[in-house]
Amino acid sequence: MIGRDGQPLEGSGGEDLSFEKFAINIGPSQTWDVIFKWYDAENYSADNPVNVTVPGLANQEIGMFYSGSPYLGATEELPPGIQTLNQCGEYYIISHNHALHQITSWGANMTGPITYMKIEPPAPNTCG
Repeated sequence: MIGRDGQPLEGSGGEDLSFEKFAINIGPSQTWDVIFKWYDAENYSADNPVNVTVPGLANQEIGMFYSGSPYLGATEELPPGIQTLNQCGEYYIISHNHALHQITSWGANMTGPITYMKIEPPAPNTCG
């Protein structure tokens, strides 16, 4: 955590008051500025596959951020008619209030206070 409400976490003498914390409660209209680095600790790839059975296409719900692949930086062909916003096999983490009626703007769902995090594959990549 490096800032709150757009201001750096500093003491009156300018000392660094930033801190590390996994989860934090955020009040109404409050913001926190954070820095994090994501590590692929298991080094998953097609050569070191994720140990999970992928359900058949009829049992999948394909979201607009899905690349068609579980691997960072990889894309696969999606079924006909499926559109994606995924550019280069990046990951998206979407954080929101699970009281779904609270994440609307004038009735439009998923438009209220939501945080989208984009994890891009290591350079060089084709992310824009």
